[in-house]
Amino acid sequence: MCVAQTLQSDFNPRAQGFRVCSPEFAAQRVHIAREALPLDFSDVNKRKYRRRKNREMRANIRAAFILFILFVAAFAAFKMHDAARERENDATLERAKAAAEEQADDAKVSVNLPQPLHSAYYILLRLPQDGNGFEGKESWMDLPATPADARLKPYLHNRIMMEKGPDERIFPASMTKILTALTVLEHIPDLNRKITISDKNFHYYYADGAAIAGYRAGDTASLLDLLYGLMLLSGSECASVLAEETAGGEEAFAALMNGKAAEIGMTSSHFTNPVGLHNEENYSTVSDIAVLLDYALQNRTFAEIFTSELYTAAPVGSHPDGLTMRNHIFRDEESEPEASTPGGTAAPDSDTGSLLGGKTGFLDEAGQCLASLLSKGDVRFILVTAAAMPRNARTQSLHIDDMRTVLGSIKVFPAS
Repeated sequence: MCVAQTLQSDFNPRAQGFRVCSPEFAAQRVHIAREALPLDFSDVNKRKYRRRKNREMRANIRAAFILFILFVAAFAAFKMHDAARERENDATLERAKAAAEEQADDAKVSVNLPQPLHSAYYILLRLPQDGNGFEGKESWMDLPATPADARLKPYLHNRIMMEKGPDERIFPASMTKILTALTVLEHIPDLNRKITISDKNFHYYYADGAAIAGYRAGDTASLLDLLYGLMLLSGSECASVLAEETAGGEEAFAALMNGKAAEIGMTSSHFTNPVGLHNEENYSTVSDIAVLLDYALQNRTFAEIFTSELYTAAPVGSHPDGLTMRNHIFRDEESEPEASTPGGTAAPDSDTGSLLGGKTGFLDEAGQCLASLLSKGDVRFILVTAAAMPRNARTQSLHIDDMRTVLGSIKVFPAS
């Protein structure tokens, strides 16, 4: 036996007069003793504690003061913005009044439909006669700073020649591409930028049978050529690659589209893709599409594309002689009989009118749609029709029929 064991075995607490208790009892007594001890800080600890509390209180006071200053600044900025908007509304009202007075001296226009249109919803908007083409004209979006402002509605409505369900929700189909083209033009100024098309840009074609302009994977085309392919041939591969080039991806591009739509006053629209394929969240109204087209036509490049019947893109790998594009809306328009101008009590302008440009759209859910620019006499019009439901979309062009009906029913009387 070792020495430690010997000592341990020889030690007897009871024999030495010690009181022996269980470990549980000892732990309990220690706990009670600790509870009974008063919390006593030393002077140094007390000073540290007070300094820490003072620092925390001063920090809280500073934070509260900063929040108060930020609140006051935000409130002041809001009031300044509100005052500026009120001044802008007053100025807008004066411009609207002046425009209405000027329009009183313009040619008189009346519209009398000889028959109901096939389209469920439509709007006909008269553009100002300023002789300056598309740029520099007063846009109807310059009129209503707040569209609900009752002071401005009479002047805005002076531009609307007729309408049916202007604020009813529609699926815009390929009329969406108007906003696609406008968004690209406002974010990429270099029309000669070269862009290469890849296989992934054909996913709308492979998945949904969407229209394509005729490019192939590996082709490198200019941004301008792709915009013509987008608008004249409704090319889904052009929409996809342009969205990717502009925003890095189609989801990010849709966010840009929605931002632009909100900026120009398309208050009842939302877009999820650059092509216009059916999605319950890809919707608009004929009134919003008219707002969009009126705004887009102020961009000269867009106006040139929109009003082009024929365009030949530069040669690419799959088209060594160049890719010829023709807007089929002009083919459809030419296939119909010549429009006649209805008679009236006074002699209107003998001009039968003409189609200057347009963007069609069709989906089973959307029906046949058309956003078009028309001319009659010296007056230009924007016509948007939607939800014309043909029995056979391949043989019937009800949206073109409606456009020709409207154009033929417009009477333009020379200004006195």
